[in-house]
Amino acid sequence: MTKELFVSSINALKKQLEHDNNFVESMHKAFPDTFDGNLLYNNSFLVDQILEILKTQLNDNGDWIEYFIYELDFGKKYKPGCATNADGSHIDISTAGKLYEFLRR
Repeated sequence: MTKELFVSSINALKKQLEHDNNFVESMHKAFPDTFDGNLLYNNSFLVDQILEILKTQLNDNGDWIEYFIYELDFGKKYKPGCATNADGSHIDISTAGKLYEFLRR
């Protein structure tokens, strides 16, 4: 998998998740008393499969991609030191491109 394809795939996942969240917020605003709970439709089958393809293609056995997406909010919450090698050295996964480079080494 090329770096460009990986980055564009991560960006597409980000765009879809942002779209989904905007939909939920709009529904809550439009119908504040009608809906109680999570209005997000389930697209986990597709998202999980795309993540599995990315993980397999890049041999991501440490779940770095999911960490980048869910814990670091696509790198927005990245801070130096939040990812380290076994020897304690710093791993820069602040962007999808840097994550790709880390996984390809």
